[in-house]
Amino acid sequence: MLCLASLKKSSKMPEPTNNRNKFLDFRQSHAIVIGINDYPIIGSPLETAVNDAKKIALRLKNQQNFDNVLLMCNPARAEIVALLDWLANPKREAFIDIPEVSANEKNGFIPKSNLGWPEFPVGGNERHAKQVTPWHIEPDKDSIVFYYAGHGVPGLKEGGPSGYIVPSDGSNSISENRSFIAMDQLYTAFKKLNCHHTLLILDCCFAGKFRFSRSSRFESTTVPPPLYRQRFNNFKNSRAWQVLVSSSADQVANDSASWFGIRTNSPFADTLFKALDGAADIPLNGKKRGDGAITASELRLYVRQEVDHIITQGSKQPQHPDLFAMEDHNGGDFLFLNSNFDLNKLLDRPIQNPYRGLLPYEPEAKAWFFGREEETDEVYKQLRKFPIAIISGPSAVGKSSLVKAGLFP
Repeated sequence: MLCLASLKKSSKMPEPTNNRNKFLDFRQSHAIVIGINDYPIIGSPLETAVNDAKKIALRLKNQQNFDNVLLMCNPARAEIVALLDWLANPKREAFIDIPEVSANEKNGFIPKSNLGWPEFPVGGNERHAKQVTPWHIEPDKDSIVFYYAGHGVPGLKEGGPSGYIVPSDGSNSISENRSFIAMDQLYTAFKKLNCHHTLLILDCCFAGKFRFSRSSRFESTTVPPPLYRQRFNNFKNSRAWQVLVSSSADQVANDSASWFGIRTNSPFADTLFKALDGAADIPLNGKKRGDGAITASELRLYVRQEVDHIITQGSKQPQHPDLFAMEDHNGGDFLFLNSNFDLNKLLDRPIQNPYRGLLPYEPEAKAWFFGREEETDEVYKQLRKFPIAIISGPSAVGKSSLVKAGLFP
């Protein structure tokens, strides 16, 4: 039995000074982190995925104050599938049975001296299980992060392209593609779990293929607007279902970037760590520091710029991180809070003239965009069926506004 339990706070990192659940009105925040280096059957090991997973697990627990963080190192397919089945089951138990089939490093709990996990061995008995804290997930009241670092491969499914993540016992034989885990399967599990805020982070080749798991929605590529109090409340109260990927659907992701001095982490993970540590927190009004709240949109902006710069310096093939929302997304934005966040210092949104004349309505002006609901729904339905929708009409009738303030949000 592998028991889901909280990662204990490490004495090597400072205690978080924010109360994530209090500020964001969550009952609890959860994280599942998977890193895979060992691929004995494929014969193509990675060097940084497990290290990246350990570092993100520590940040989510110690800096972001997540209640439950599960780390899985080099899990086999049966172990990941058992986890996904558990998540998708509305009658899930507080503990989970995961078959122990890895021939390499044990998944689950790293020794206490390393990361501070409880001393709970894989394959323990019920007596051990009572020594750790069980997970209880209440979907409408909780938030969850899923992080995967490992190999990714492209594929096809009925109706279009698809992508797969590769467990440690994955095979590179065409006839053995069932040894992979379809990104559709990830999507289905977390859709059924249906947490109020969901963020999936995939650091693998062809990670952007996740966009083809059911229906995704467009995300704005503009600079995120100031986080006024009203916008902060909207982000936390509205449902968020977002996916941050390290590469586009047709791109490979680099395991390291030695030409840039990044040797023990992937360039995506290295910039993600910096982003969560505060680099993605955009300063406003001439201030040296941001507001202490980092949205998924800010993560995307920082990580994409930095990874683009790193890859360009090495004259490598392009690697473009991206963020997109799935069809269940409803105007929220996944939030991380750092030590300098102060809810009382968020400013009220200034009163603005809602009439823009001939200027188009941008995504941040969606609150003032009315009267095009029917047309917006029609375009959205077309994009769910086809990859392209053509919007035509005379000049100044509102084509750009319909897309930017109607369709994008």
